[in-house]
Amino acid sequence: MHNITNLASKPVSDRPIIVVKIGTSTLMRDRSSPRSTTISSAAGEGLEDGTVELAVSTLGLLVDTLLTLRRRKYDVILVTSGAVGVGCRELGISKRPNVANAKTSEERARILADIQAYAAVGQSVLMRTYDALMRMANQKTAQILLTSGDLSTEYQYVNAKNTISALLRMGVIPVVNENDTTATEELKYGDNDWLSALVSTAVGAQWLFLLTDVDQLYTSNPRVDPKAKPIDIVPNIESLQVNLSSNTTGTQWGTGGMKTKITAARLATAAGVRVCLIHGRYPSRVVDFVGDSPNRRGTLFEPLGRPLEIERKKWFSNCLPPRGVITISREAESLLRAGFSLHTSGVISCKDRFEENSPVSICSENGLELARGFCNYSSAYLEKYGGKSAREISKILCFPVSDIVVHGDNLALLVDITSDDSEANGFLP
Repeated sequence: MHNITNLASKPVSDRPIIVVKIGTSTLMRDRSSPRSTTISSAAGEGLEDGTVELAVSTLGLLVDTLLTLRRRKYDVILVTSGAVGVGCRELGISKRPNVANAKTSEERARILADIQAYAAVGQSVLMRTYDALMRMANQKTAQILLTSGDLSTEYQYVNAKNTISALLRMGVIPVVNENDTTATEELKYGDNDWLSALVSTAVGAQWLFLLTDVDQLYTSNPRVDPKAKPIDIVPNIESLQVNLSSNTTGTQWGTGGMKTKITAARLATAAGVRVCLIHGRYPSRVVDFVGDSPNRRGTLFEPLGRPLEIERKKWFSNCLPPRGVITISREAESLLRAGFSLHTSGVISCKDRFEENSPVSICSENGLELARGFCNYSSAYLEKYGGKSAREISKILCFPVSDIVVHGDNLALLVDITSDDSEANGFLP
C-alpha cells in the first residue's frame, strides 16, 4: 500500500490569495478589430500571418487589476496561457501544427519539437510583456513553469508551495504557466484551467478567477442557442445542469473551453475555493467580486460545504494524473460515501492499463468521477478478480488475500455524493 506522510499544512500566506487565469483567446486579438479576441491557438486554430497580436490594452487592464488587489492587501498569482500562440506569431507561423495529425512516430516527434520551440520563443515574449507592464508600477514578477511531473511527488509538491510562498512573502507576483518547452504529452496538464485550479488548491487561495471570452456561464451555448440563459451563481456545482453538447470550434465552447472550466471549478470548489467566470476583456470585474459590488457580472461557483481538508489528499487527488479509471457499483459508491475503502467486490470494470500503486480515477456507473486514490492492484488483476470477494479470490489463488483496492486513507472524494440524484450529473467531464 502506498504510504503517504502528511504534507505540511502551514498557510502559504498570511494574506488572502487570489489566483487569476488568462487564456490565449483573451491575451491575443485580431489586429484588424482591436476589440476582437477570437483567436484560440490552444484549440489548434490557425493564426493568420500578420493579423494577430498581443492584446496589450487587455493585458494593461489585467495588470492594473492585479496591482489594485495588491494595494488592497491581497496576494495575487497569475496563471497565463499563450506561449505557443505567441511563439507562432513571433515566427510568422500561419497555423499551429497539431500532434494528433501525425501519421508516424517520427512525424509526431518533429511536430512536438516544433511546438516546444514555439513555446520557448513565446514564453520570453510573454514574460517581457508582463514584466514591462508591472515594472511601470515598480512591481516585481517571477516566472514559474510547471509540468504534471513536477508535482508528482510530495517533495516536489511541497517545494513548489514553498517557492510560491517565498515569492508572495517578498511581494512578488508569480506568473505561472505550463512548461510547454519540455513537457511531453504524458506530462502535460492539458489546459491551464486545470492548472489554475491545481495552483489555487495547493496555495489555499480564497478566489480563482477564470477569464474567458463570454460574460458568464449560460445554460447552453449563447452563440447558437437564442434561448440560452445566464447563470449568476452556482451554489453547488454537483447539481449544475447545462448543455455542453453544442460546441463550436475556435471558441471557449470548443475543446479546452467551457468543459475544462467546469472541471476546474469542480476541483477548486471541492478544496474550498470560490471560483468566478468573467469576461477577460473586463478584468476589473475581479475587484467587483472581491469587493462584493452589486454591479458585479459573471458566474460565481460557491465552494462545497465539505472542502478537502487533508493536505496529502489534495496532492494525490489534484496533482497526480490518473493512470486509469475504475468503475464501481452503486453499493460500492454508498460505502465510499460512508467513508469506507473500495473493495474488489465493488469493481465493475477498468479502463486503461496501470500497475500496482498507481493513481486512479474512481467513477460511478454513469461515468461521474467520484474520487481519486492510489490503487493497490494492477488493472490486469482487477480485470480478472473485479467483482469477487476476498473469500472467492483466496479460494482461486489457494492463499489468503486482501480485497482492498483503494484504502480509505489513500482516497479523496472529489464530489459530495450525499444524494441519489447523481444521475443528472453525468454530463460533467
